[in-house]
Amino acid sequence: MQDARAPLFQAGHLGSAPLPHRNQLALSFALLAALFWGLLPLALQMVVPVMDPYTITWCRFLVAGLFVGLFLMHRSSLPRPWQLSANLRWLLPAAMVGLTLNYTLFVVGVHLTSPATAQVVIQTANLFVLLGGLIVFHERFSPLQWLGAIVLLGGLLLFFNRRLPLMFGSARELGVGVVLLIIGSLTWACYGLAQKRLLREWNSAQVLWLLYVGGALLLTPLAHPSQLTIAGIWKGFDDYNASWGNNRVIAQQCGQVLLNTAAEISTYFGGTNPQLPYLQVVTWNDYEEGSAIERGLGKCDATNR
Repeated sequence: MQDARAPLFQAGHLGSAPLPHRNQLALSFALLAALFWGLLPLALQMVVPVMDPYTITWCRFLVAGLFVGLFLMHRSSLPRPWQLSANLRWLLPAAMVGLTLNYTLFVVGVHLTSPATAQVVIQTANLFVLLGGLIVFHERFSPLQWLGAIVLLGGLLLFFNRRLPLMFGSARELGVGVVLLIIGSLTWACYGLAQKRLLREWNSAQVLWLLYVGGALLLTPLAHPSQLTIAGIWKGFDDYNASWGNNRVIAQQCGQVLLNTAAEISTYFGGTNPQLPYLQVVTWNDYEEGSAIERGLGKCDATNR
């Protein structure tokens, strides 16, 4: 999925649409991005028990890079990083490392804390980017921006005022998670500042595609694609009553087929091999709506079907 905090289009790439229409389009994109960004930690919390942070982040980069790459290929606008001027080439790997660390540490932080805590702490990334803009680009804060920074800091203090003793006491895992999230915010700020300069050379989709591809390559040695496996066991197969059937039958053999398919899984998973994250119990006549799992392993009729 594309980084929810980075726009896909720059204002200059929205065509010649009237300003009110562009504002509505920008607001729609912002709301959609906020929705996905809010759902992300909830989804990560469900996936973390069966996948490690490196594999999760690798999958995110791989899928996002594929879709953004297809989009850019359709528009014949794939970037050419080798044409980047020599004094700017270091920004690309810096942004890659920053974004990769941020994504990975966010997954770890969600696992050690909670989705709500992770979402609150990661907002410090925006504050770090603003401070980085002051230092690196010599920008100036408007009074409204100063007010926003003060409100953000005040909100963080209110959120953690009763959790601070726990973070450094009995709930030390929570403290470690918060520290990792703050480090992740710093790495995202480094990525954001590097991206800000790179956006003068390419549009945001081109920059993000390079970062997704680079991040996927960085994590490939650490990822475990086997964790994406979904295995299946079944008792047999019979399409005799299906309108599309060709009278294909796999005999149940008094439940032996089910046991054999389960035993086949243990050849590749379990023991010294990686653990199987998902297992699908397949019904043998899925052409019927709401087909239930068949009753009994040893129950056989005369036809053994």
